[in-house]
Amino acid sequence: MQFSKLTMFIYFVGAMTGELLGQAPAKFESDVLILANGEKLIGHFERATDASVVFKSETAGEVTVKWSAVQELRSSANFAVIPKGVTLRRKEDEAGVAAGPITANSQMVAVQTPQQRKSTPTADIGNIVDQASFERAFEHVSLWKGWKGGATLGVALTEAPRRARTSARQ
Repeated sequence: MQFSKLTMFIYFVGAMTGELLGQAPAKFESDVLILANGEKLIGHFERATDASVVFKSETAGEVTVKWSAVQELRSSANFAVIPKGVTLRRKEDEAGVAAGPITANSQMVAVQTPQQRKSTPTADIGNIVDQASFERAFEHVSLWKGWKGGATLGVALTEAPRRARTSARQ
């Protein structure tokens, strides 16, 4: 049995999207930032501090806005909300930081952790960073990890003449 090129192309595209396997194609979820003036940006929430939010919009590029200009922010990606005054030195300190998908407005940031929903006032936020970067900060990296170079050791010996004259003794 021979198939036409068009039929083969349709089967190929269908298989690539998962239609023939009974799976829906993967859906990419964008984050939403709605400003106080009603403007709606669709893109990706990048990071935030107690003063501002950084959002990468598909149409406007990277935008930094003050929390007071935010009406609503929704992100399905996991972020770590680090409160002000929290010192993070060891992996154990990570337990005091809420991580998960976030929703926010100008006054409050809510994180949906696996156990509960935790809210933090925007004025009390030290930083909001993506969870993957937050976890990488606690990884122990040895000096030799990823070492691909070489090392060279050398010794140089010099000898001065026995009767050296300087310009001051002439």
